[in-house]
Amino acid sequence: MTADEGYEYFAKVRPSQPVDRPSTLWRRRDGRLEYLSLLDWEWHEPDDQLLLPDPSTLEPVTAEHAAALLADRQRFVQYWVEQNTGDRPPSVFRRRRSPERLTDEVFGLRNRWVPTTSIREFLSRGPDLGSDLVRADQATAERVIDETRGVAGATEL
Repeated sequence: MTADEGYEYFAKVRPSQPVDRPSTLWRRRDGRLEYLSLLDWEWHEPDDQLLLPDPSTLEPVTAEHAAALLADRQRFVQYWVEQNTGDRPPSVFRRRRSPERLTDEVFGLRNRWVPTTSIREFLSRGPDLGSDLVRADQATAERVIDETRGVAGATEL
């Protein structure tokens, strides 16, 4: 048996969420549950601090389907582009919701992703207050970074 054989795979989804857009992936073998970290892209056993998912949110998927989901890491990332920035170029933000931690980042002045609280602040205040963040797909985020910073491949995971 190879290291990945014998696992049952699960996509964590909300009731209205399609199985092809899961928030996270989980797997189980011999009663032991593991999650896919969306930060280092490795499988981990949950520690005592990690809240395990409600079983009703775990949709079984085949190993082949799990591999296909893993092949497109972008499906696990959300992007925003800041609008109405005046004279300065728009910033690009991303969120990765991994089981062990929610990570919000902005593509910063030193041409790398750095932590930010802007997404959380924007979502908690609503679109009428604060900055104007507009949801964007990966291609748009990549294009904006390339056009404003001259950096290609910034959204690769």
